[in-house]
Amino acid sequence: MDPLITRLNGQGYHALRLSLHGYEEPPERVEQWWCEVVRRGHAEARARAPDLPLGHLSYSLGSLVAVESFREDPATVPEACVFLAPALALTGVASLIRLIALLRPFPAALRSKTPAEVRARDATPLVEYRAMLRLLDRSPVETPTAAASAPTLVLMSPADGAVSYRKVSALLRRPGLRHWHLHPVRPAQGTPDHHLLISAEAVGETCWEEIVGWTLAHLLAHLH
Repeated sequence: MDPLITRLNGQGYHALRLSLHGYEEPPERVEQWWCEVVRRGHAEARARAPDLPLGHLSYSLGSLVAVESFREDPATVPEACVFLAPALALTGVASLIRLIALLRPFPAALRSKTPAEVRARDATPLVEYRAMLRLLDRSPVETPTAAASAPTLVLMSPADGAVSYRKVSALLRRPGLRHWHLHPVRPAQGTPDHHLLISAEAVGETCWEEIVGWTLAHLLAHLH
């Protein structure tokens, strides 16, 4: 997320970067800790700048965790959200992770296929996949709660191989999510992974500028 944070900083936005990595506990404890990271992060951001509105920007799993955190604690809900390729509904191929997640105790982690220049780490612990699946099974977006009140921009590629654009689009058509809007973005031709909406290197310069532009426009409209 650093490239997007840099662009936000350049427009005068303060940013507090959160990380969901590094917790090797049972899946139920991992998901609880993830939500606690979001709650604490939002509380810290408001404490640092009590007179400023709070916006939330997250990618993939981070967006799923944010929605669950908002459901558990409405006080966590910010004034606006931007979700990049939010892991709210998996594609059929990605859903095969459920079969792998049943394997105990090996493999302990799955190696990342993300290009080395943009990936955060070389492998993801299997316990984190199990925790993600637990969150998905509760479908926090199925029954809109406090999270539905925040103006939310969802940016996704229709060709995302991990998160289903069709399923997310169907979710966002629910009456309770009238403040959520889905905007398709299209990475450059030949892009190997349409889920990685995190940098110009990952999606191509044109698509990246579109992502940055939509993000800034949404935050400008709802945080000022």
